[in-house]
Amino acid sequence: MKKIFIIFIISVFFLSSCMTQKDIIKMCSNRCQTELENAEVVLFEEDKINFLGDGDEWIIIDLSRNFNKFENAIRENKKWKFCHKNEINVYISDEYFEIPEEGYYCIIDWQQAEGKQFDASQINAKERYSYNYTVMIYDPVTKKIYSYSLDT
Repeated sequence: MKKIFIIFIISVFFLSSCMTQKDIIKMCSNRCQTELENAEVVLFEEDKINFLGDGDEWIIIDLSRNFNKFENAIRENKKWKFCHKNEINVYISDEYFEIPEEGYYCIIDWQQAEGKQFDASQINAKERYSYNYTVMIYDPVTKKIYSYSLDT
């Protein structure tokens, strides 16, 4: 009986970290501050190295079924900016996707106060001991959102 209880507890611990497609879309909607309707998760990959959640996270979301509302929302949101690939000034691991040549992007610095989260000016500061940020890129050609998060 004791073995069954231990196996159950361990199973619950590991299963609690599983995310559904709906959870991922909701999380990304919150991050980019606009509803992702009729979105489909193409990729969700994590490379977490410990129980604290440190590591990398890659997400690709396809918006091709309903992209107009999203495109209008990010054009009106001052936190999203149009840029070329070489203008993004933070590290992005492209292990699971290629960064588009141009598109809209936002950088969320999770170590900033809530009102300053999208002010990414301090991410590369030399006095910083760790990184905790998300870069979201929308490619208007493929109608996909590419999201990369780094937590150290």
